[in-house]
Amino acid sequence: MVLSAVTQLKRPRPVAFAVSLLLTWLVLALLAVGLRRGPIEKDLSQRANEAVRQSGASQVVVTVAGTAATLHGDFASVAAADAALRAARVDGVSSARLGSDALVATRPAQPVVLTVEQGRLTVRATVPDRTRRTALLDAVVDATGGQLTSDIAVDPRAAQPAVPALAGLVTALTRAPGTHTLTLDGGHLVLTGTVANESGRTSLGAAVLTAGRVGGTRIDLDNRLVVATAAAPGPRSPDAGAAGTGGAQGPGGDAAALAAAASGHPVTFASDSAVLSDRDRAALDLVAAALRAGTAPALVAGHTDSTGPASLNEALSLGRAQAAVGYLVSQGVPAGRLRAVGYGASRPAADNATPAGRAANRRVEIVTDAS
Repeated sequence: MVLSAVTQLKRPRPVAFAVSLLLTWLVLALLAVGLRRGPIEKDLSQRANEAVRQSGASQVVVTVAGTAATLHGDFASVAAADAALRAARVDGVSSARLGSDALVATRPAQPVVLTVEQGRLTVRATVPDRTRRTALLDAVVDATGGQLTSDIAVDPRAAQPAVPALAGLVTALTRAPGTHTLTLDGGHLVLTGTVANESGRTSLGAAVLTAGRVGGTRIDLDNRLVVATAAAPGPRSPDAGAAGTGGAQGPGGDAAALAAAASGHPVTFASDSAVLSDRDRAALDLVAAALRAGTAPALVAGHTDSTGPASLNEALSLGRAQAAVGYLVSQGVPAGRLRAVGYGASRPAADNATPAGRAANRRVEIVTDAS
């Protein structure tokens, strides 16, 4: 047999064999890493999100690609953004950065103020862009049936206000009779206005708390509602209100009598308070007597000093006016003759640069309503 005719089996070349083994190992290693990457990224994302939430950034979402974290959402300040970035670097995360959609505010979030008067809602707020303005309106418009006045400013430098479920809060407010104002400052809610009795005060406060805590949101409520229980008018002389007698007061006489009654002790308030003191009630007793003796309507104007956000001051000043109205009604003054307004800090009576001036500006003034 001829040897050249025998088929010779070729031995694999050593270098090619080693390269093929190496490539096979690399492919298997990449497959193993790919299979493990998903669970690793999920674990890192969960831990990073929890750490960021604990740092106080409740409106931020963390995504992880590989071991790099990206933060999306709203930050109340540059310091808050830095704190969130540090918190996101949990064990296993190699780097953390802000996403292109992140919003870092240079001005603090302003309170959201909801006022319901005769079934109509007014919303006052400041948001960083029109998209969030639209979202805020959409959250409340269905609950109002279109009875809505919007006073929402757009300020790119302002932080997005953190508010609980607005639709439920609006529903709770609009179902209660009367005029009520709810100020939402993060998780702190302040409820002002006038109710007919203590039961109404308790039930409205409970409804607001229940609506605000939907979804487990943590909130606290400062219930400043004033109970205005109607009392019988004080005694009057037989001819004091008789028609066609000299005892009746005309519009000019009503204004003069009211001015004289209101010129005594000023009705003032402690800082961040709408609670009447004993001296305030004594002063309002004189005003109530003057109003009962006449027929002219009265304007009850609340004011604040210049400390604090403008939106919060407007709500606080209205709450002070409503507290005075509630007391006057309890002393026999018809509620229909009283109109409460809040001017915030826009009409100071004294210099806000001094403590005495600020104390004088935290006041209520009552004059004849010419409108």
